[in-house]
Amino acid sequence: MANLMQKKITLQQKKARLIMDEVNLKIKERKMRTRRLIEMGGLVAKAKLDHLPTNTLFGAIVSLKETLTQHPNVQDHWTTIGKDIFDKEQQNKAAVILKFASEPDENTKRHIRLHGLK
Repeated sequence: MANLMQKKITLQQKKARLIMDEVNLKIKERKMRTRRLIEMGGLVAKAKLDHLPTNTLFGAIVSLKETLTQHPNVQDHWTTIGKDIFDKEQQNKAAVILKFASEPDENTKRHIRLHGLK
């Protein structure tokens, strides 16, 4: 009888672990989906289309899908355009390191921050 109770407890623990694993998996899936949606929104902003109304954006995306369905090779062209833009953007990024002999005053720090530097 004690052996049977021990097996029951073990099974309940396994069940609880499975439930927790499922919950953690759902959380990971939700985070991945959220990240993907944020990335897509970032692309809309990067293309400078974030000022458009939602209906317009949705219509444009549906139109893109229709174009892709009718002309599957256009995706290669779009990929090349996007890659070229990202590559050019990456080339334009350069590290800027400012060194001062002593701690700069607040006005200088503020001026540096105005230019997007830390």
